[in-house]
Amino acid sequence: MYRVYLRPVRHRLDGQLLRGQAAVINFSRAAASEGAPHNIRCNVIIPGVVDTPATAGMLGDAKTRTNTEKVIPMKRVGLPVELANAILFLASDEASYVTGASLAVDGGRGSDLYTVLD
Repeated sequence: MYRVYLRPVRHRLDGQLLRGQAAVINFSRAAASEGAPHNIRCNVIIPGVVDTPATAGMLGDAKTRTNTEKVIPMKRVGLPVELANAILFLASDEASYVTGASLAVDGGRGSDLYTVLD
């Protein structure tokens, strides 16, 4: 038996973000279908929280960083090189038969449907 708990949308912007992500994923799948006969591949990387200058403000505070890491199943934020490695894989010949895929590089956050903070 499986129990699934869906995380409610907490803010109006969460819903907008999710709709935007869905649009990009569906667009890339359509582009993959159209490009495949011409050997053109189209894939999507879905990044989680990655330690970059763009997230420095959010991760600069120790409490916020700790709370962020608590909701990531791997219990840490990602490194830029981990995101780059996923991109390099999809762009490489090793992924020559991969198109229309969405690869989450998020420490398992996308598969975690329910979040509880202490």
